[in-house]
Amino acid sequence: MTEKIKNRDYTSLLLVLATVFLINPVVRVVDILPDFIACFIISKYLTYAADRVPYFEEAKQAFIKLGFVSLAKIPAFFIISYAHSVNVSDYDTSVLFTFAFSVIEIVLFYFAIKNLFSGLFYLGERSNCTKSILGQFKFSKSGRSMTPEMLEIFCFVYAFLRCALTALPEMLLLSRTSDGGAHLPYYNPARLYPYTIILTVIGTLVLAVLFAKRVIAYIRAVSDEGCFTAACDSLVAPGRESEITKRRTSKELCFGLTLLTIAPVLTLDLCFDNFNDVNLLPHFLFGGFVILALFSMRRVAKIERGAYISLIVFCIIAIITYGLEINFLDTYGYEALVDDNIAKSAYSPVIIAAAAEFVAQAAAAFFVSKFLISLAKVHVCAAHADNQASVARVSFEKKMKIKIYLLGGFMTLSGISKFADTLQRYFSDLTLVATNDGIGNIVSGLIPWFGMIVFICTAIYIGYSMYLFSLM
Repeated sequence: MTEKIKNRDYTSLLLVLATVFLINPVVRVVDILPDFIACFIISKYLTYAADRVPYFEEAKQAFIKLGFVSLAKIPAFFIISYAHSVNVSDYDTSVLFTFAFSVIEIVLFYFAIKNLFSGLFYLGERSNCTKSILGQFKFSKSGRSMTPEMLEIFCFVYAFLRCALTALPEMLLLSRTSDGGAHLPYYNPARLYPYTIILTVIGTLVLAVLFAKRVIAYIRAVSDEGCFTAACDSLVAPGRESEITKRRTSKELCFGLTLLTIAPVLTLDLCFDNFNDVNLLPHFLFGGFVILALFSMRRVAKIERGAYISLIVFCIIAIITYGLEINFLDTYGYEALVDDNIAKSAYSPVIIAAAAEFVAQAAAAFFVSKFLISLAKVHVCAAHADNQASVARVSFEKKMKIKIYLLGGFMTLSGISKFADTLQRYFSDLTLVATNDGIGNIVSGLIPWFGMIVFICTAIYIGYSMYLFSLM
């Protein structure tokens, strides 16, 4: 009983924390307390109910989508910052992103709130948890109370106003030009922007306090009764627990394998001249996705510590390599490697870090392959060969093992191609090329077309990952 009370208090605290993260004002795409933390906490809490009660699965998926939309604001912020650094009078980019995010969030919040309360009402009407879920709850010391139906309406209103108050002030910054392209001379509404931002932030904070007070009171009312989990269990027919467990395992496997399918895409090198040849997809993102994938499947297959250790080491080294590379490109650039010995000396740490990164990636490929083999043996091979003879089952396991080792090989091949590309840039030279004005020079590594080899190796790794994980 004491343990149940502690777990209930811990869950209640997490949901209160998620509410606080969810209510803070957003200026453009800057969210000081990021929404994705709150959305993922809520979706995690809804997992148990989603397997047993209608509507909760739809609410969970809506919160997960909201979390990824919130995550997308991070790269959007850097894009807006770069666009403004190139043209300080360009505010249209920030307006576009802010408006787009606000519209998407309004739609997703609608479905999340609608399905969340539909699930709660469904559960309250069919269980012994009616008092806390469907009854009035007090939200102030003076005894003021509210019904869950009114709270649902309040949630809709707050979600709409929060998104609207985020997007509307940005409209004042839109460029205003005549048909000829010249800026209009009359009054510029952008002058009102600072005052509008202050008013909208204050207004959002006031609404946030009113909203949080009621939501937290409702969470505590349900938590204090302590029957939410039991109410979910009461809707499960006898004998369906094993079916729910299998479905939960299947979802975890599918989610983990989906992340492993996406991760290789992050090994692509996206380098543009406008961004000083800096890779826009740093390699540690790949390592982070693989760690998240393994962690999501930790309950369905044994994961050796070596897998986590090698991937964490890879991410740390990749961050160091990325920092050294950015510093070198900002200070010297690849052009300096043609005839500048000082630049060559400064580039040597980049090569050393890239070599260490490759070694860590190769170790990670080995441990990830071992994990996937154990995963395939327990789940994939057993499910595929249930009705097969033992000989056919052994044959299928061998084929699957070979395919997984091939995946590890392609992951290693992709890593060694990137290290080789870093190494051959040390021997950069000028290459003559034909231009519209005649003959020009470009800087290339020892092998001018080596970038194509890197791309082919990465493309093979991405394509084979999609094939293998779709098969699994």
